[in-house]
Amino acid sequence: MTRHLSSLSFMENFSSKLELALSNLSMAQFPPDARRSMRKFTSTEVAQLLDVTEAYIRRVAAKEQGPSPEIANGRRVCSRKVKVS
Repeated sequence: MTRHLSSLSFMENFSSKLELALSNLSMAQFPPDARRSMRKFTSTEVAQLLDVTEAYIRRVAAKEQGPSPEIANGRRVCSRKVKVS
């Protein structure tokens, strides 16, 4: 019975230390105020992801009914900044 209690105590102690270590690692890797941004997608990739044509993406952008793409190196690219919670 004594061995069982010491094993239980050891596991509880180990569990607490592991939880603290994982919490510290999580905070170091993903601080609460972290800001991330997605990579920029070409209009071709956006069209494929949304299962529409590139022409549709261009029409929506021209009518200002959606996000305006940036022009980078002569290519239309889209991105959206997100906050990691």
